[in-house]
Formats: sequence, structure tokens, C-alpha cells
Amino acid sequence: MNNTDVAISSSSKITDDKIRLWDESVKCLFLRARSPRGEVFDELITKIFKIKIHSNEAKSYLKKTRKFFIDFRNKFNQIILTSVEEFKEIRKNRASTGSLSQKELIDYVDEEFVQKILSRQLVAVNISELTRNGGFNTLVDFVRETFKVSWNRKNLSAVKELDNMTKKLTIPSRSGNKIVDSLSL
Repeated sequence: MNNTDVAISSSSKITDDKIRLWDESVKCLFLRARSPRGEVFDELITKIFKIKIHSNEAKSYLKKTRKFFIDFRNKFNQIILTSVEEFKEIRKNRASTGSLSQKELIDYVDEEFVQKILSRQLVAVNISELTRNGGFNTLVDFVRETFKVSWNRKNLSAVKELDNMTKKLTIPSRSGNKIVDSLSL
């Protein structure tokens, strides 16, 4: 291997590491806010890739980040709506009617339910640290509230308002980076 091959291999590894860090960070950011301000994405990209935000490379990463977020948000909202309909069917089969009770909500939307709903993002998180710092309980509360505001119909504005529950969370990444925690949401 000559010097050029070593430089290319080394450069490729740095890029791969940054892509993994970006992927992890996007997942952690989603757990803090499903609708962050656009500047937050700019800040994330510049911190990870150390590039000027108006460069073509940065624009490409911003486009991918927004696409990931839209996908995460749409899938999350759809899973919640599907889960609401499934639970309504369970209640119907039990001949249970009326409003959703707090006990029913707590029993149905438990930690296992939340881990399943957020599994795609939680793979990027140090779960034991998240549990230790109380963040996982906050995510459980957030999913419960999302379930509750989605009970009668799709209510995206109410779901967006729930970002306030999680904006200040410390989300410990598996890699130990603190990029997402340093972002001003």
C-alpha cells in the first residue's frame, strides 16, 4: 500500500466514523424533539462534519437529515395511530366504552410498548444511562401523552406541542458523544 492508498483509506474511515456519528446523533435528536427548528440541523451538521453550512456537502447532509426526520416522525405518528386503533378494538372486545382512563393508558403504554415504538432511535442510546437520569421515564410519559392526544383523531399540532416534554432531556448516546445535548432546541 502506498501513501496515497493509506491517505484514502484513512479519509474513508474518518468519513465512515462521521456518518455513524451523524446517524446516532439524528436518532438521539429525534428523542429530544420531533420538530426542531431548522437551525438545529445546521448546528448538528457543522458540529459533526466540521464544514461550512452553505457548502454543497453540507446541503446534502441537511437534505438527508430532514428526510430522516420526516420519516421518523411519520412512522412514529403512524405507529401511535395504529396502536390507538388496536387498543380501541381491544376495548370494544371487552365491551369497554367511554373515555380512555388513566389506568388503561398506563397499563397499555408501558415501558415495553415505548421501547417497541422508539426502537429505531433507542439503538443509538445508552439505555441504562437514560434510565438512570430519568430520561426514559420522560419518554414513556411523552408517548403516553401522544397516545392520549391521538385518541380521538390525528392531532399533529398537539403532538408537536409535546416536544416541550423532551426538549431538555439529556440523551446519552452509545458512543458517549454529547453533540445532541449541546444543541440549543
